Amino acid sequence: MQHIELLNAQNVSIQYETASLGQRMGAYFVDMIIMGASMLVLMVIFMVAFQDMISQESSATIASSIIGFYSLFNEYFFNGTSPGKRAFGLKV
Repeated sequence: MQHIELLNAQNVSIQYETASLGQRMGAYFVDMIIMGASMLVLMVIFMVAFQDMISQESSATIASSIIGFYSLFNEYFFNGTSPGKRAFGLKV
C-alpha cells in the first residue's frame, strides 16, 4: 500500500495509508448494487401506486432522478461515507 504524508500548519507530519484499487472498486460495486436495488423498488412502487396515471418510462425517470441524489445524501448526512465505503473501511 502507498502512504501519503501531509504537513499541517503546525509542522506536524500526518501519515495515512491510501486505499487500493480493489477496495475502491469493491465499495463502488456495493454502492451500485444498493442504487440498482433501490431504483427497482422505487419503480415498482411508482408503477403500482400510479398504475393508471404513469407509464413505465416515467416511473423509471422519477426513480432514477431520486437515485441521482444518493451521493449528495451520503455526502451531507454521513460525512461523505457511503455504505460501500463503510463496508470496505475507506475513509474520506
